[in-house]
Amino acid sequence: MNALPGRRDVLRMVAAAPLAGLPMPAFAGETEGSTDGFVPIGGIEQWLSIRPAGPADPVLLFLHGGPGEAMSPFASLFDPWRHAFTVALWDQRGAGRTFGRDRAGQGEMSLTRLTADTIAIAEHLCARLGKTKIVLAGQSWGSILAWNTIHARPDLFSAYVGTGQSVNWGRSIISQERYARARATAADDREALAALDAAQRLPISDMARTAPLRRWIMPPADLAFLEEQRRFVGARPHPETGPVGDWVAGFGFSAEALTPAVVAFDAYASGPSAAIPVVVIQGRDDHITPTDVAERFVSDLAAPAKAFATIEGGHFACYTNAQAFVGALTAHVRPLTG
Repeated sequence: MNALPGRRDVLRMVAAAPLAGLPMPAFAGETEGSTDGFVPIGGIEQWLSIRPAGPADPVLLFLHGGPGEAMSPFASLFDPWRHAFTVALWDQRGAGRTFGRDRAGQGEMSLTRLTADTIAIAEHLCARLGKTKIVLAGQSWGSILAWNTIHARPDLFSAYVGTGQSVNWGRSIISQERYARARATAADDREALAALDAAQRLPISDMARTAPLRRWIMPPADLAFLEEQRRFVGARPHPETGPVGDWVAGFGFSAEALTPAVVAFDAYASGPSAAIPVVVIQGRDDHITPTDVAERFVSDLAAPAKAFATIEGGHFACYTNAQAFVGALTAHVRPLTG
């Protein structure tokens, strides 16, 4: 759900902001021992990076957020994950290196098409790495794609992991408004309260309703992560080609095509239920895909096994607090992989 037009506005805001001053690992696109390259998936060549642990370790396919927030430039963030899993990172159709491979030839951009791509990637990984099942993890928009995929092909996956878990647009907006109102009240910011009052008169699907929320819902850890993205993207004007040009253009291309799917998504439409174990690991200060909404969703969920865990951080806690995230993976997910 970090695909909101508001998310793109935040990126533009941070591009002009001073450094957030919080420690973050330096981003890099390659890790020693990784296997990177294009594979034919769904009629186009798509970028896949496999970052190995040991041959006996379970495989985790990570679906990035956005839509369009490809993680290929930031792959070193996943190095701590390799203590527990072989991690596969994929630049989805319309994003990053996949988008840059053939910008004009990305084909259909829909949740249905990307679900089919995810299934094909999972099948490729199983065949290539000698696995019968893998773990499927998704962050934000990636959690929407992953949730759709496990309902289409549960037989491919030993467990589902959601972080920055998207549940339902309307539930998220209501939670954000409640949080923003509490903060504005505590600050005695009457102008902000008036803006919130005016915005709440708009339909829940109207993007203008999110405008007064943006100043309140990003904790420092999230702003630090966005600042590191800004370092990669650099100052305007951005290059039109190359890794930066492909990332920026792919982000915009994917967000325009797939944001309607973000708004329409409702995890409760599945029952809510899942045929495989479900683990949701949220940042305690995630107010983009609100943690209270995610926790209630897991409570309501019917699944063979389920767990809900929180760690320090916000919407991007899986990146900004990788050690704690890997700890939660090890505690809650690794035992499910046999």
